[in-house]
Formats: sequence, structure tokens, C-alpha cells
Amino acid sequence: MTSRTLIAAFCTFALFASAGAEDLNKVAAQHEREFVKAMKTKDIKWFESVGAPDYHEIDMKGKVTDRAKAITGMKQMFASGKVDTMTAKVLSVTGSGNNMVVIMDAHMTGTMKFDPKAKKPSKVVGSMKFQESWSKTKGKWMIHELKSLSEKMTVDGKPYAGGM
Repeated sequence: MTSRTLIAAFCTFALFASAGAEDLNKVAAQHEREFVKAMKTKDIKWFESVGAPDYHEIDMKGKVTDRAKAITGMKQMFASGKVDTMTAKVLSVTGSGNNMVVIMDAHMTGTMKFDPKAKKPSKVVGSMKFQESWSKTKGKWMIHELKSLSEKMTVDGKPYAGGM
């Protein structure tokens, strides 16, 4: 499994809300709650629904992954593992009107089979910080960019060299 797939799994994505005149902090907090639920329930349709057509991810090394590859990575992660615990916290929100940038902190534990032939899945623990760029068009919030600011992951208690 590639490091981009794991990033996509933790975050891709994604947050959703709809309302009129909105408090962006409340919108961002709702997005994070929905993100956590989607991760735990393997709800790929939610991730597809909030990813704008130009959605992309930027990893810690500056590598860009487009929407199609991010969604494919998410599907692979969901097929090979599960999220046991997941938390997400909004650290800051900037912007106004129909645009916002959210800094979020997420923590996750789960299991994943990196090798389909493995007898048992590996335990995965991850912590990451992301910058998300959102806009609201036709009443719907869509994420355009997910940039990794920091990431730490262990697999079976050992640091994962590739990061998220």
C-alpha cells in the first residue's frame, strides 16, 4: 500500500455541510464529524460527494495526487482494512463567505492487511495535521485541496518510513 493511499484514507477528503449564512467554525466542525463517520463506516460515496472536480492532495514531499487516484487509494484502503478509532479536531478556520481554509488534526487506529497473503492484519496508528481548502458553490461545500502539514504513522508499533 502506498503512502498516498494512507493519506487519502485519513483524510481525503473531506467534509460536508449546507446552510445559509454560516459560522465557518461550525461548518468546519460538522465536516470533521462527517469525515470521522465516513472513515469508520467506509462510506466512499461521502468522499466522492465532497471532493471537487479539481480536488488534489499534496503530501509532505510536495507530491500531488489528483482526485481519481485519491479516491482509488481510499477504496483500496477500505478493502484492505478498517478504522477502529478516529478523531478529528479543527485547529483553525480562516476565510469568509463561500471560501475557507481549515487546519485540522486527526488521529486514527485501525488494522490493515498490507499483504493479501498475510495471516493477520497489521495494527496501524496515525496522527496527522492537514490544511484543507474549501469553497461553497450552489449551496454545497466542496474540498479542493488537502495538504499534509505533519504526519506520523506506526505499523505494528514500528515507525512507517513512508509516512502517511
